[in-house]
Amino acid sequence: MVKKVADHETIATLLEGFHGRWASGTDITMHGINDYQKSLAAARHFGVREGQVSHTFRGKEYVFKFQYRDPWKWILDIVTDPTLAESIIWYPVEKLLHHNGRITRNGGGVLIGYMPVIGDPNKTAEMEDDSASSVEIAQFKRDVYQKVLHVMFRPVRRCSHPGEAVICGDELTRVLHPGFLIHSVDGEEAYCLCGTRGVKANHPCQRCLIHKSLLHNLSTPILLRYQHDMMEVYNRASSLSDYAAEKVLRDVGLHLVQNAFWKIANSDPYLAYSYDMLHAFDSGEWGKHQWPLLRETILDGAGKQKLAANMRHVPRWRSLKHFNDVTSVEFSDGNSFKEILKCIVPCLVDVLHSNSPVIHCLRFLAIIRALAGLWPVSEEYIVYLEKTCLPRYDKFCSKLSKEYGKNYDYPKHHSLVHIPFDLRAKAAVDNYTTRPGEGFQQEVQQAYDQTNFRDTEPQMVCIDENQECRKNLKCRIRPDHA
Repeated sequence: MVKKVADHETIATLLEGFHGRWASGTDITMHGINDYQKSLAAARHFGVREGQVSHTFRGKEYVFKFQYRDPWKWILDIVTDPTLAESIIWYPVEKLLHHNGRITRNGGGVLIGYMPVIGDPNKTAEMEDDSASSVEIAQFKRDVYQKVLHVMFRPVRRCSHPGEAVICGDELTRVLHPGFLIHSVDGEEAYCLCGTRGVKANHPCQRCLIHKSLLHNLSTPILLRYQHDMMEVYNRASSLSDYAAEKVLRDVGLHLVQNAFWKIANSDPYLAYSYDMLHAFDSGEWGKHQWPLLRETILDGAGKQKLAANMRHVPRWRSLKHFNDVTSVEFSDGNSFKEILKCIVPCLVDVLHSNSPVIHCLRFLAIIRALAGLWPVSEEYIVYLEKTCLPRYDKFCSKLSKEYGKNYDYPKHHSLVHIPFDLRAKAAVDNYTTRPGEGFQQEVQQAYDQTNFRDTEPQMVCIDENQECRKNLKCRIRPDHA
């Protein structure tokens, strides 16, 4: 009934039938909708609470309410569960283990909360600049974002520094220090998460201090952002006049916003922010930039027809998407762009002239995607990616820039230089992919469709609570009792 999201009337009808004309001698203990609701409530380990933050903007106070779960209670629920004890890996470094061909991974998740949307969602960080009005609005958004995180992660913050002794599911006592080693978000949310300035800022990268005029250069030495440096800039700017503070902040691409992660141990937000293969590469560097350049600028009408024909004749393979008219269809999902890149080079060789820089450029782009997507990936491949593929890709991008006028000074192109660091520090990109989060949007949409479309968040979290109860109960039913 929870899985099919049945309404109260349907549930009442089903229970009435189970205890009446449909069956005899049934052992179902629920006799009505009240019993059903009580059973779900009893199965909840940690409920959803309501939080509230306020912020003054242009002389007016705004109040934002949001629904959230206690993340520390969720962590404790996992680590103290005896049924999960054999699945939890207590190694401080290894993300996954290979043993006799079997791979065991850390996984699973729960909805912690809904983030309030501030302002017009269509006005993204790409529209922000260093004008006074734009900075004021952007800082307001980031202030509210960080205040909400401050409330949501307060229990984690309290335990992160001293730690907390917990009797785990395997009956061993461990001191747990919660923290955030990986942030898996898209670029737009990363600006709010890191408190940095938008795409048009002098220093638009959330992870380093490269100048916007050098974003095209993948060989430029970079100076990484570190939490203690950004805190020092924030503290210095807080003691200056508005004009002087703005200059200090602009020189490092930071807003005057106190980051919620600064007070959580082992949670440097600039190091934790990870390369997003879906949005930064599949839908970004390739899908938003190189593919449109090829389709709209480089290829003429005959070239498009030839490419479409070649893609149409690609042999069909399991899990490989087939495209019948690739040049005339507008794609918007990263998975389609990913599949196109797999086949693009062999399908282009007889479309463009011999030794075309376009072929070489896309070939190295495909190699970068393949190496970065390996699971697991060795140091040898990371070095090859870092020392050979990125510099050569940079070289051919420069040729395309001169020949076709393509401007590569944008953050998603520059972010390629951070892939080797993430592969070494956080292993395969599957560990910090945003694809599961994108998939969760379908559940959110389904929950939204079940509401009355007024004051939806409390209704949506109630639906999520019921689904979590069902999953918890299902996990605890042993096969011999099923």
